[in-house]
Amino acid sequence: MEAKQTKTLRPFVDALEIGDPIGHQNLTLVPLRGGGHGRLDYLLAQEAISSGQLTVTEISEGGSVPELLAINSGEKMILLLDGEELVGAKQNRILNTSVLLPARSKTKIPVSCVEQGRWRHNSPDFKSGHHSPSSLRARKSRDVTRNLQTVGEARSNQGAVWDAVEENVVLYQAAAPTMAMSDVYEQRQNLFEAYVNALKYPADARGVVVAVGGKLVAVDLFDKPATLKSIWSRLVTGYAVDAAARAKKEGEKDKPFTAKGASTLMEHIGEIVCQPCPSVGIGEDWRFEAPDILGQALVVQEQCVHLSVFPNEFPKTKAVVQAFFRPRVGGRTAAAGLAGKLCTNFDLLGRPRRSGAGPLIFIPARKPRNRRRNGPRNCRRNERSRNSLRCDTRRRQPRRPEDRRELRRRSPGGNIPVRQEGHGSHCRQAKGPDLGRLGHGL
Repeated sequence: MEAKQTKTLRPFVDALEIGDPIGHQNLTLVPLRGGGHGRLDYLLAQEAISSGQLTVTEISEGGSVPELLAINSGEKMILLLDGEELVGAKQNRILNTSVLLPARSKTKIPVSCVEQGRWRHNSPDFKSGHHSPSSLRARKSRDVTRNLQTVGEARSNQGAVWDAVEENVVLYQAAAPTMAMSDVYEQRQNLFEAYVNALKYPADARGVVVAVGGKLVAVDLFDKPATLKSIWSRLVTGYAVDAAARAKKEGEKDKPFTAKGASTLMEHIGEIVCQPCPSVGIGEDWRFEAPDILGQALVVQEQCVHLSVFPNEFPKTKAVVQAFFRPRVGGRTAAAGLAGKLCTNFDLLGRPRRSGAGPLIFIPARKPRNRRRNGPRNCRRNERSRNSLRCDTRRRQPRRPEDRRELRRRSPGGNIPVRQEGHGSHCRQAKGPDLGRLGHGL
């Protein structure tokens, strides 16, 4: 029996030439040149939507969060890129993986929602938006790979995607009433444009190795330089979201990311064994995961149309902003009904906030209290509580001197009695003297 041929990315990365790094603040880009044939003739989604050749809509009037309908009415193929944002219809989405649409076709494409708080039409179809941050794409890519390998569908973990969007909304203090990632781009546009203006497209480059603070963030490689040049500003904006979030403190120095390091990384990528999976469009979706990196490649007619690589690391603790205290609403804390959600009703000091004013507050879910089962022993304790038996050895002494003198006068031996109101989680220890109850029993 003939052995199955191993698929690796070596044919696509061996001929690459590593360029000199370019950078701005803590963001470093290493250009990748050479080796691209570029025989495929296709349009990118942005220009195809603008020209009317591509229409992306909900799959039905009711809609489905993880799927959209892409209609290519032209004679050319259309390339939709992993992490590309589609804005409009019932809610904004991003592509789960790169897809090459055939000419004259209707295709259901796998997507993830990046606007949690809206499910209504604001337009009949979608427009092309920004490119997602690498951290969001990496988290999504891991889940898509595992779902492709297990159930054969390019679906993400929608909850993890929403978590990534929340982190950016809170971190950049964006007023996002529907929790849309696009609000972060629009409200922090000046911050991200500083990176775009400083990092110009390197001539003849068809890919980049991206590092933030000297650490790998992503690799994006295309089949021809024209593709990278067309999406350069949107791609760098996505990188800038990660870079600005990890801005170094004053006096802190980053480790340099060199061309030699990029060359070593590309050699390592070429050695990893890939698993070809079916694509919803033309070609195959190659997926790979190693202990240190993971990613995917869209391969069509023995050409790598788009290769994406990310560090394989579990997501860090949520970057959240917690309130200094929790305002009480109706006798219970406001967090009780908002655990694990973004609280938009109060500012950082717990005061009522106006709509669209001030940063949002993320209230993390509390670990549930470990309550004992109501067994016979607890029943006896509850009975003792109702009979006002004192079982707590700790003494709660009144703070005011006049109360202390009054208790000593009325108590045998001049000792201050201790009062404990009941037992269990539903009871509380008394915070001050109750002269009426104490005097009644003496």
